[in-house]
Amino acid sequence: MAMSVFGRRLRAARLRRNWSQAEMAQRSGVTRKTYAALEAGDSGVSVGCLLKALSILGYADRLTGILDSDPIGADLELETGRRRSSRTKDVEDF
Repeated sequence: MAMSVFGRRLRAARLRRNWSQAEMAQRSGVTRKTYAALEAGDSGVSVGCLLKALSILGYADRLTGILDSDPIGADLELETGRRRSSRTKDVEDF
């Protein structure tokens, strides 16, 4: 869900600049098909491709602020204390 919303916003930013997908792909150093997948919300597209697209659009600096504040984590730390994470076999993170 979040990736599809992001893809739509990325597309809108590109269109406001009157750039085609081919132009954006060329600037990003990827194929048009890869860039189209990014706009389609395909989670298989690399983070590097995403970062390059944001940089070209002038928004790479916004990523550094994503975890400036972590109220959920701060509340959990207050409630349970900070512990070292441990690896559990055969358990996925998500």
